[in-house]
Amino acid sequence: MELEFLYSARSLADRLEKQRLMGDLFGCVSMAEIAATAERERLTVLCEDRDYLTVATVTGQPVKLVTDV
Repeated sequence: MELEFLYSARSLADRLEKQRLMGDLFGCVSMAEIAATAERERLTVLCEDRDYLTVATVTGQPVKLVTDV
């Protein structure tokens, strides 16, 4: 989710602020940044688009749109 969320940053300052907010709101779990790792660790994948929702129909892993958080 971090890559998708930070993609929308308009400047370096905006990106740094978004990173800080993400850390404050969600914390950090050290791992490779792929959905399969989140599934293995039993974590919910947060995303901005519906691609991961499609993946979840196959894997059954929990996925949540950030607009729903």
